[in-house]
Formats: sequence, structure tokens, C-alpha cells
Amino acid sequence: AISLILIGSIGGAFLGPELIAQGERFSDSAFLGALRAAAGLFCIAAILLACLSLPKMIDDTDEHPDQAARGLREIAQNPYFLLAVLSGTVGYGVMTYIMTATPVSMHVHDGHSLTDTAEVIRAHVLAMYVPSLFSGLLITRFGEKPIITLGLIAYVITLGAALAGQQVMHYAISMILLGVGWNFMFVGGTTLLVSTYRASERFRVQGINDAAVFGTSALGSLLAGTLLSSFGWTTVVISTVPALVAVSGMLIWLKGRPAAKI
Repeated sequence: AISLILIGSIGGAFLGPELIAQGERFSDSAFLGALRAAAGLFCIAAILLACLSLPKMIDDTDEHPDQAARGLREIAQNPYFLLAVLSGTVGYGVMTYIMTATPVSMHVHDGHSLTDTAEVIRAHVLAMYVPSLFSGLLITRFGEKPIITLGLIAYVITLGAALAGQQVMHYAISMILLGVGWNFMFVGGTTLLVSTYRASERFRVQGINDAAVFGTSALGSLLAGTLLSSFGWTTVVISTVPALVAVSGMLIWLKGRPAAKI
């Protein structure tokens, strides 16, 4: 279900660049027109959400009185909880960080055309969401840890391609692999997280996870431009290594270790 939900975002890979291309239809400035069109889409989404009727969720804590909510410290003692949060946080944070720096590095620093830059970003967004067609099935077949590991491997190859050169080909390869790696790490981590908490804990744990994931993503967006302008593309790429090493260490530590009962 987590994987299938992300499939809807495939449309963004086509619609986003098209808003910029058709921006002058909505304003004299293509950029301003794209923002107005995006605002219109957000209004449509808000109306759809306001009209959405969801069935009431069943709280199974009444059926399982012994499954009372635990404190956060006890939940965090489960190493698989830590792996789930770390996978989602690093996966999303590194992706946002490098993705934000890419168009600036390509177009402003390296002088590649806006068309080439847009196509690279389009390929990246497609690579983020197209794997959702099968990543959920892979998790069902092989489990979360192997898929997170594949995502981590994709990130390592991403860094290699990004450091190999700064031609359009290098950016394209690195962005495609970055998208695939994000999908595997984020979907794998999110799926794993669900198995680490009780029903009575779901809102608190998901809130903490989302704060970590999207807070890190926001921080990555803020830092990307600053580090890129101050130190360059190579420093931006290399600076992600410690985060990937942390996930690698956690996976190695949990190798062969059974999940804790909740």
C-alpha cells in the first residue's frame, strides 16, 4: 500500500516541468505563471481533500488491553525502529540535499542549458516513483533490510557518478540512481517502521518519524545552496558520506539479528 500510494506522484514528473513550459499562458512571466498554475492545483487538491470521506479507524487497543502504549525510550530500544527512522531520514535528506544542488550546479555553475537541466530533473523524479510499481512486491518477497541495502548501494553508485564528472551524462546517471535509491530506502524504512510499534503508539511514532524525515529534508534544502556556492559540487557530494556510513553500520549491526517483539 505504501508503494502504491507513491505511484500517484509519477504524474508530477510530467506535470511539473510542463507548468514551467506553459507558464506564459497564466502570466507574462513564465516563472510567475508556473507558480500561479501550481497554486491552482493546490486549491483543487484542497477541495478534493475537504470532500473526502474516510471510514473511522478501528482502535484495536480495546481488544488487546495488554498492548498499552509504551514510552518513547522503550520504543527506541528496538534497533529496528532506529534503522527504520534512520533509513527514511537519511534516504530523504540526502536525496533532497543533492537534488536541490543539482539544477544550480548544472545550469548556473556548469552552464548546461535549462532544457538539459529540466530533463535531468524529470528523469530523477520518474526514477523516484516508477520503482513503486515493484518495490512493494520486492519488500514482500525479500524483506525490508535487503531493499534498504539496495537503496544504499544505489546511493553509493550515485556518489561515484557525481564525482566522475559534471557533464549532462554524469548528472543524469547520478540523478536517476539517486531517485531509485530514495524509493528503496524510503519505502523500505517506512514499511519497517510499521512493524516496530503497537496500534496505540502509531500516531506518536509516525509523528516523530515524519518530523525527523521532513525536518532533515528541509535542512538539506537550506544547506545545499550554501555549501554549493561556498565550496562547490564535489564538497556537496562528499559531505553525504557520513550519513550513508551510519546506515551501513546499522545494517551490519543488525545482520542476522531477529526483530524484537512488540
